[in-house]
Amino acid sequence: MIADPRVHIDLDALLQLRNEARGLQFNAGHASPVASMGGHRANARGRGIEFEEVRHYQAGDDVRAIDWRVTARSGKAHTKLFREEKERPLLLLIDQRQSMFFASRGQFKSVYAARFAGLQIWQGLLQGDRIGGVIIGQHGIDTFKPARGKRNALRLLGGIAEHNAQLHNPFDHKPPNAPYLVMAMQSTAAMCKPGSQVVILTDAQDLDETCKTLLWQMRQHSRVDLVQILDPLEQQLPSGGIVGIGDGSERRRLHLGNEQQRRAVEQQLHQQQRDVAELCRASGCQHSLFACDGDTLNDMQQWLKRPSQRQGRAS
Repeated sequence: MIADPRVHIDLDALLQLRNEARGLQFNAGHASPVASMGGHRANARGRGIEFEEVRHYQAGDDVRAIDWRVTARSGKAHTKLFREEKERPLLLLIDQRQSMFFASRGQFKSVYAARFAGLQIWQGLLQGDRIGGVIIGQHGIDTFKPARGKRNALRLLGGIAEHNAQLHNPFDHKPPNAPYLVMAMQSTAAMCKPGSQVVILTDAQDLDETCKTLLWQMRQHSRVDLVQILDPLEQQLPSGGIVGIGDGSERRRLHLGNEQQRRAVEQQLHQQQRDVAELCRASGCQHSLFACDGDTLNDMQQWLKRPSQRQGRAS
């Protein structure tokens, strides 16, 4: 068991999210975008991706579906039938780097991201969807190709727990240089097939123009959501007191009683959030912002009610 579930999250805690995810399937008045486009068979027959049977050729059948081997063997034209499969693979990008290992109150941003991802993984698994992901941590990047089944989901959940466990107080153990977000996004884009749903969970501290290009490229054929996770302190500074800030190698105190200094830092934080929102808008992806001290399940339920997103070019 972990010492403090607000600081770290282990595999057992991620496994326990399964029961909470069951409730998300039946969220009143809303159908999850994953549920509506997941691994569900359509009734209509046609040129899909799952072979069903061979039968005698009938007028109107697509000649490209003729089974020439059976036709040659039987002397009569036969055609292959396929059952369409409505599928939207779910791809998650989960940020577990040092900047996510922070909280002024409540759970750490890294724990919030892990829980949010865990709920989505279980929801997709319960619905039979193909699930894959990219985990970017302080020590590297792990990729999991989309696949159905519990085994693949457990591998992804285990990867999240492993990366989360590697996060430590940077002032006790100096962390290695972490990969950039753009590297993880490149791995995500490489696995992103048309019709996918991509969900990026990060504080977006190093979201840049190259990331914007990758978002735009994925957005041409898939739904892309960027869920920005911030600490309440990053959204609104207290009016007074002393706050310790640092980057893992240096640490200094910010005296919030100094109005000029407090406003300068607050403006910088707000500008960064506006820049992220604008970058998402320009790339056509959906942007959501949550505070890490919130209830992850309630936030997920609200997130599932977000407006639908058109697939295709961003305006």
